[in-house]
Amino acid sequence: MRKGFSIIAPFNPFKSRKDFPCPERFTLNVYVGCAFGCVYCYAQTYVPNFHSPRVKPNFRKGLISDIKRLREREERIWISISNSCDPLQPLEERVGDTLFALNKLLESGFPILLITKNPKLLLVKGYREALSKGKLKIQVSIPFLKTPLEPGAPPSEERFLSIKELVKEGLDVSIRIDPVIPGQIGQNIQELKELVFRAKEVGVNKIYAKVLRLMTGFKRIRPKFYETLLPFYKREGLWCGTYYVLKDQVKEELLLPIWESAQEAEMEFFTCTDRLYFPGVRQCEFS
Repeated sequence: MRKGFSIIAPFNPFKSRKDFPCPERFTLNVYVGCAFGCVYCYAQTYVPNFHSPRVKPNFRKGLISDIKRLREREERIWISISNSCDPLQPLEERVGDTLFALNKLLESGFPILLITKNPKLLLVKGYREALSKGKLKIQVSIPFLKTPLEPGAPPSEERFLSIKELVKEGLDVSIRIDPVIPGQIGQNIQELKELVFRAKEVGVNKIYAKVLRLMTGFKRIRPKFYETLLPFYKREGLWCGTYYVLKDQVKEELLLPIWESAQEAEMEFFTCTDRLYFPGVRQCEFS
């Protein structure tokens, strides 16, 4: 599956390449598991002992080997850090493997997409220096203003204030309202609008949003969360083998407040893997 790589892997969240809107991309999950404890996280349904984060054996040696192999290609492909853990979780402050990866990859000319809920760490000197070494986009996940569904993550306002400083330094920062969750445990219309306008206030011009897929793995890991959402997803969704996905019309209704607010704030809006139609909206800025 990794095609000879030990740390870096091709990224495609779907069985079929045609279902993925982005050009070819690689992913680097620096750590195994995550300490933030987000109730809605997909990775906890397929990564064993997900809530006990740990380092990868021989991570740095494996990464250097993978970089050598990737450099044999003429094209420098985007590498996403990280899709199945937060690369800037508390473990990073002790170990520093994400900082090591940023330095090595950017020095080697690879463009980086960094996805995190802890942008504050990027303001620390060593990270600031690393971010200046090459082409980089930062996506900060802020699906809620306040929620019990992210018990270990930094407060949303801390994330916004850190984004403001990163934007001041000229970095390309967008936010992810991902996932959008229906029902009482999800975001209401007002909260979604406030998220958009708060992002605009701190200098963000791009927003990504997509609707939760209800994984069957939640039944084992997060039974209350799963059982609360299951009736709605059964009624308004489609069964896709290992998860429920809501019908396009329902997803459009849920994302409409974000699109309307983005239009008002003159921000770009991307629907990522949700193949929906909103005027002037693309799925992905990389495509």
